[in-house]
Amino acid sequence: MTIATIVIAAFVISWLATGAWRALLVRHAVLDHSNERSSHMGSVPRGGGVVFCAMAIAIAVVGAATGWCDPRYAIILAIGGGLTALVGFVDDIRPLPPIVRLLAHAAAAVVLVVGLSPLPDLLAGVGASIPAILLQVLLGVAVIWSINLWNFMDGIDGLASSQAIVVFAAATVVAAVHGYEAVQPAAMAGLVMGFLVWNTSTRRLFMGDAGSGFLGFAVLLTIAVLWDRGDLPIWSGVIVTATMWVDATVTVVRRTTSGLRPWEAHQSHVYQHLAGGGWSHRRVSAVYLLLQIGIMCPIAAAAMVWPSSGPWLAGLVIVAMVAVAIGLRGGVDAAVTDRRA
Repeated sequence: MTIATIVIAAFVISWLATGAWRALLVRHAVLDHSNERSSHMGSVPRGGGVVFCAMAIAIAVVGAATGWCDPRYAIILAIGGGLTALVGFVDDIRPLPPIVRLLAHAAAAVVLVVGLSPLPDLLAGVGASIPAILLQVLLGVAVIWSINLWNFMDGIDGLASSQAIVVFAAATVVAAVHGYEAVQPAAMAGLVMGFLVWNTSTRRLFMGDAGSGFLGFAVLLTIAVLWDRGDLPIWSGVIVTATMWVDATVTVVRRTTSGLRPWEAHQSHVYQHLAGGGWSHRRVSAVYLLLQIGIMCPIAAAAMVWPSSGPWLAGLVIVAMVAVAIGLRGGVDAAVTDRRA
């Protein structure tokens, strides 16, 4: 079975199943009602990501049983990803306390870290190393943050989905080039594409915390597995996802230093400022996508070709992206103020 066939089959099945699931969500009034902090109007069904979560886990488990999926990946995705999606879906229906969600995310992080240990050296190729326990802690924190930042960044149509699709597509290419079975990342790309059609259509559907948290977990797991195999420097993964995590991190830092609770609903992210400043959801998502494909992916590829340059390239990307995030936010704020004046 070719990669194209896998992607198309996953897309069609996900599209059809998500449509049926949307009808069920509407029937049971699992809806996201707009308020002063929302980026949408009216009531939109949420929890649509449950479909690609369930299908991704099923494909991984079947793949592990039949020999074309890494068993470790399947176990980690089923336990850690399944827990993340389950807690997210419960939260979509009846909001849970932040501490409950955090404990579930921490448990998922432990599953991933233990499942992939011992981990490769983070600074391999640059003449330095860090203690194994510290590396495990850093990866665990990264897992928790990835789960939550993908949720934070899922505030407008198409943004989180399209960014994840690029990561899975890139992972498919890397796996195929190194001779590994690329079914899982290819299937993930197709599954999320099937959801994206509903997310951006007139009959809108939100993925909810179940889908966004699962994507955050699955994206980091996909990158970590390729890193563990030696096929992808971890710095390439940092770079290719920078459009998401830099926006989220800058926003959380600014809110925290201002005495605000970062986990509460708000409109402080750069993408929210752009959307609130008059840009359509599609335009904002397209700009983020072009930035990821046109700039981040080539730089991430350069870090693969010259591994020793990885930390330095990642550092430059972070500095540049932070500057862009702060500059865009300030520019949009000024434009909105001028319009209101």
